Amino acid sequence: MGNNMKNFKQKQEQYSLKTNQISEPPVYDLNLEAEVLAVIIYFKQCQYKIIRLESKDFYSPQHQKIYDYCREIYTKGQEISYITFPLELKNLREYDEITAMFNYALSSLLDTNIKRLKEISGLRAIQDLCYRSVVMCKEDKPLKDIKNNIISGIEQVQQEDSSLSIIGAVDDEFSQYIEKETCRTPVKSGYSRLDSKIGGFYPGSFNVVASAQGIGKTTLVLNMVRNICQKQNKSVLFVSLEMTYVFLYTKLLSIITGFSFLDIINRNIADDAWTQIHNGRNEIYSYKLTFMGKEETGIGQIREKLREQAGKIDLVCIDYLQLIKSDQQDSSKIYENTTGISKGIKRLATEFDIPFIVISSINRDYADRKNYKPHISDLRGSGQIEYDADLILLLHRPSVFRDAAVGENENAFSHLAELAIAKNRMGASGLETEFYFDGSKSLFKETVKYGEY
Repeated sequence: MGNNMKNFKQKQEQYSLKTNQISEPPVYDLNLEAEVLAVIIYFKQCQYKIIRLESKDFYSPQHQKIYDYCREIYTKGQEISYITFPLELKNLREYDEITAMFNYALSSLLDTNIKRLKEISGLRAIQDLCYRSVVMCKEDKPLKDIKNNIISGIEQVQQEDSSLSIIGAVDDEFSQYIEKETCRTPVKSGYSRLDSKIGGFYPGSFNVVASAQGIGKTTLVLNMVRNICQKQNKSVLFVSLEMTYVFLYTKLLSIITGFSFLDIINRNIADDAWTQIHNGRNEIYSYKLTFMGKEETGIGQIREKLREQAGKIDLVCIDYLQLIKSDQQDSSKIYENTTGISKGIKRLATEFDIPFIVISSINRDYADRKNYKPHISDLRGSGQIEYDADLILLLHRPSVFRDAAVGENENAFSHLAELAIAKNRMGASGLETEFYFDGSKSLFKETVKYGEY
């Protein structure tokens, strides 16, 4: 009996919950806390990251005081400077430890250190939650209240971690974006008034230039390509599904030299003018311009070409969207085909993080409207284009649809082109830019005001 009772007591002690022996100290890392504060105080470009932290993320009461002061200064829009710290904080031993780290603390490790500090803070919160739960059990609180306390506490810890992983990651990406500004700036159209309204063509964006047939959308985009290649030294992949490479090349020559497209293609050039043609050819030869599209081309072929170029392409032009080969088996399903192509282009833009300028046709039905203006709903094939596109520019030439009104300058009216910003995720829409258009010379020029160029 004696041995049985002894074994029973030993097993009872082994499996008993000893609530009076929860004596583990909270987890913390004072050196890490000091290093994070040192970087935030010393490196001006890192001070905005103070908003990722809270006072409770610091275990040391002195570190909390220093953090609270820095947060208050930053919230007021002022610069945090160790020189202007109040004497009360400067007299703290912890302040001396922080300033001693100025010489070797690395700003490049701040994101990692903040993440670790938040993790430790979360561990302390869980430790506290466990302690409070045990106390509630000892106090014989209802099981429902204890469970709710645990669930609520865990959700708060998860919420803090989720906020750091999502918002922090996006903020890091934004930091990389602005720190590598020279590599990530928008590709400009080369038209100053238009660029002032749209900012250019942004990395990862899907930009549509649309008009009815014969208005000049391909010519306008080729003028942009000339500006992009010649003035900005950018590399362009031009996917031509409608016009031959020779015709595109000749249009570029017409833009550069001012000679008529027909005169060049028919070799109707005076002998003493061929020097200008050859100079134009030399200019095009210097472009980082690649053509594709002779064979049937779909999204997969364009992706393969971009992978082959391995980051060497700054911008892709497609002429035009409705001629891209669809992955759908049934070519009669125009709506489904166009929807899939639109989604595919958007995925390509974001996958390779480069802008796409995509030419699209629109219905000519708007000719029946009183003002003869195209609308975004006129895009042919699918409403998915309107949804996917970041920027939609609608090109219109009034002279194609009506005669000059009484009092209008007939010559200026015949050359007038209007480019409307129908959609713009990056800025304002509903604006127009006027151009002077000369179809024979494949020329688009921004006008100063109506009729001037």
